[in-house]
Amino acid sequence: LVPPHLKPLLPILLSGILLYTYPQVLVGLGYSTSDLGGLTANGLLALEKFARSPDGWYNAILMDLRMPVMDGLEATKNIRAMEKADAQTVPIIALTAQAFETDAEKCAAAGMNGHVAKPINEQELLALIEREFIKSAQAGQG
Repeated sequence: LVPPHLKPLLPILLSGILLYTYPQVLVGLGYSTSDLGGLTANGLLALEKFARSPDGWYNAILMDLRMPVMDGLEATKNIRAMEKADAQTVPIIALTAQAFETDAEKCAAAGMNGHVAKPINEQELLALIEREFIKSAQAGQG
């Protein structure tokens, strides 16, 4: 189960084709599906959902790289280019089958904070979300 001090990590926006995988990963960590902030089937929908959200609403975005309409790299670049107060600080973490070092570099260049290869190690993902959430919170205070 998720330690109580990590419950504030929610809501999290999940974007990707494998919408059944991501919620199951988080549910496996102790979150309920009602805790999640939103599910989108492609990068464009993730971009639109983030754009409509109040500043600071999402504590993280888990983004698949390979999606129809708009891929995760393009969606991330567009989120980072927004003039929303949290567009530069919200942690965006890639969840992908693309596990090469060059893929991680592409994610970083697009503005992503982390890269987790499938199959997803739940504890690795949780640690990354927590680390990036803390950094984002500290950046917001500075």
